[in-house]
Amino acid sequence: MTVHTLQPFSRDLEENVLGAILAAAALDVDAGHRLIDRIIETGLAPGDFYLPSLGRLYHLMLNERYRDHPIDAVSLAGVAANRDDPHVRGQLERLAHTCPAMTPAPHWASLVLRDARDRRNAAA
Repeated sequence: MTVHTLQPFSRDLEENVLGAILAAAALDVDAGHRLIDRIIETGLAPGDFYLPSLGRLYHLMLNERYRDHPIDAVSLAGVAANRDDPHVRGQLERLAHTCPAMTPAPHWASLVLRDARDRRNAAA
């Protein structure tokens, strides 16, 4: 008998972390940078996302942040178009308009990181 266990992850948490970054960046470039910097401080990495497309989007955001470029949805859509990644481009607009808040994003990031650690521990 095979026992299947659910992998610990929350699509809503993962999407809200990214949506908060996009929403902050839409208000002001510096606001987006400040928020992603607070999320980086949690230790969240692209590989911590359960959904690969969300991990790729976070990786794209990090790359643009390290280059000191804007990380709003419009700017990222242009970068994603150059990389021909339709999954990332398809998520941008939806995420930018569905995030309920920006302030709790670092807390959400720590929960995504917790879920990633739980998945790694379960696999070990």
